[in-house]
Amino acid sequence: MKDIVLKITGKTVSMLPKPPEGFDDTPVEFITEGKLSTRGSTTIISYDESPLSGMTGCKTSLTITPKKVKMRRTGEDMDGETVMEFEKGKRHESVYETPYGPVSMEVLAHEISAFEPVGDRESRMSIEYAVSLRGLMESRKILDIEVVDKN
Repeated sequence: MKDIVLKITGKTVSMLPKPPEGFDDTPVEFITEGKLSTRGSTTIISYDESPLSGMTGCKTSLTITPKKVKMRRTGEDMDGETVMEFEKGKRHESVYETPYGPVSMEVLAHEISAFEPVGDRESRMSIEYAVSLRGLMESRKILDIEVVDKN
């Protein structure tokens, strides 16, 4: 496993032609340390969540293959784990663990860019997806993951 520095940017995108009043599409960005390992065509990245993500105390791991990304979160305030799978054009259902209990979740990935190297010390990818938390909210998100330093 290599030590890395990650820059993670998340943004909510309006699902309407004209966003409603008060809609905030300001990206949330944080930089954190993590670990990276590769096995064949699979890349695994793990990192601790930031208070900016609202998931303090959680550990996130990403398993990246050429056609699919699996995000797994575990933490002290969660009874179990949350798993989100991103595969272009396919719906994946799972349970989103919150401090208030589990919520049924569905994810549909619209675009996934390959995890591509950019120079010797960087790699990046982007996932655009819709997420529905049953009965609570629906939104469209863009998640950019950038390895900005590989030691």
